[in-house]
Amino acid sequence: MDKRHHLMTIISANAPELEALVVQSDSRKLTDDEREALRAVLSDRFCLLGVNADFEPNAFGMEIEDLIDYVGHL
Repeated sequence: MDKRHHLMTIISANAPELEALVVQSDSRKLTDDEREALRAVLSDRFCLLGVNADFEPNAFGMEIEDLIDYVGHL
């Protein structure tokens, strides 16, 4: 799954009101506030599902970290 599709999947499931930002990122650069809104959703998912019992990132957590970096370029 490519990063944009993975991002859309997570945003759709957890903050559907932000889906338009992912779509708009194809045609314009997002504002800092818009990128931060997307990162907040990803950070929540990271905290809930992205760490092992020892608080180290698991495979999903590493994917989320990668998406957080990706959002910084939108």
